[in-house]
Amino acid sequence: MNFADLLLKLIGGNSLGVNPADFANQILGQVKKILKSLIILMIGSVLFCLIMGYLIDRVLTQMDLGSFELTSSIIFLIVLLCIDLAVIIWSLKKISDSEEDKKEVIVQAPQQDSVLETAIAALILSFVNDKKTATDETKTL
Repeated sequence: MNFADLLLKLIGGNSLGVNPADFANQILGQVKKILKSLIILMIGSVLFCLIMGYLIDRVLTQMDLGSFELTSSIIFLIVLLCIDLAVIIWSLKKISDSEEDKKEVIVQAPQQDSVLETAIAALILSFVNDKKTATDETKTL
């Protein structure tokens, strides 16, 4: 369901048979997806900063000793950085995909009103029009 249309229908008083619990469950589901992705993104960013800091420390320590060698610990840190960047990119893709899902407009079949609802609406409209014409006639007199 398109959340904006659904929200406007609820605010306008036209619920059209929408169960508020279903509406809340859909919103909570979307919020859970986004929060999971944001938590993964935050943890990935913190790990990236820690690993990068440790990598810089290892490289600078070797340079202070006079030579630079590509040791197994430096290779391991580079591999960890690549994995962490892949997780961050995956999380950002997941967030953007969930936002695109929100933007998609789901076409619903128009809801058919029952004959009873149509008759009641016609009676109310007729009553309102009769009152309006009666008040217009009294204003002209």
